[in-house]
Amino acid sequence: MLDLTYTNQTLKVSLIKKVPNERKTFRVFCKKESWKMANKTILYIGAGVLFLIGLCLVGYGAISVIGSTSSQGNSSWLAIGLGFATVGILFFAGGAGMVIAALKGTKTEVVQQVTMQVDLPGQTKIEEVKCKSCGGTLSAKDITLANGAPMVNCPYCHTVYQMTEEPKW
Repeated sequence: MLDLTYTNQTLKVSLIKKVPNERKTFRVFCKKESWKMANKTILYIGAGVLFLIGLCLVGYGAISVIGSTSSQGNSSWLAIGLGFATVGILFFAGGAGMVIAALKGTKTEVVQQVTMQVDLPGQTKIEEVKCKSCGGTLSAKDITLANGAPMVNCPYCHTVYQMTEEPKW
């Protein structure tokens, strides 16, 4: 959406564009974005720690269960081994939850609002913009930005062309 506003020698051009959050597109990083990136890193590190602790607990539980079946083992080791394995599985589940939480926020949409104010010299008048083909009067909603260039879509003759600025001299 392109918004043109003229007030007493100041031209304000506002462009609001929705951009999908992908690696190929331009992204504006602000404090909130960097906080999200740090938060994801912490989630991944925490998930790794939980996975390692869970692996150790499940391994110790398995050794305890196997040890309880030997002739020199104690039957109480079975309950201890099952308890450690259960807690280890809970740690695995917590790590998986942290990975899912980190991945959940990756598909967001970033709305960029660019506002540019131009101070115009002397007595400046805004003239009507007319279609090159039919001469119909165009409004701000008929001018869109495509690939960085202003494009005109005439509502009368349905002509689409790129807007060019003529030199002032």
